[in-house]
Amino acid sequence: MQIKAPNKSYTGESFGIMFQHGIGKTDDQWLISRFKEKGFIVEKEPEEVNVPDLKKQIAGLEAENKALKKKIDESKKEASRVNKEDSK
Repeated sequence: MQIKAPNKSYTGESFGIMFQHGIGKTDDQWLISRFKEKGFIVEKEPEEVNVPDLKKQIAGLEAENKALKKKIDESKKEASRVNKEDSK
């Protein structure tokens, strides 16, 4: 769990846990309860982001977006062509 000190710039040790810039980490439930009693904020640690996987997902979505835009353009051209033929 991520422990946030009331002083966001705190760097040091509390209850045996090292803090840097107001943030420490522990999964010890006893320590977590002590930190809560002292006014510290306890949160789940943010999940790590897998950048290469995100880049692959973005590339896939961009390719899908491009293909859909192409289909829309083709549909508009076809609709325009049909309308011109119908007006003759």
